[in-house]
Amino acid sequence: MRHYHGHEGFLTFAKLRPVFQQGRFSATQTVLQPPYGKLAKLVTDWMFRLRD
Repeated sequence: MRHYHGHEGFLTFAKLRPVFQQGRFSATQTVLQPPYGKLAKLVTDWMFRLRD
């Protein structure tokens, strides 16, 4: 019989999943949520200019 003890046994039977870590600065929270300011207008105008 095989023995699944220790670190290698844990890795054999563990279901590894990725972990997402949010950064400190989030552009969607500061630019794209109300109240909209001058920065949001500049960003949207810039994006529409790039589209053409």
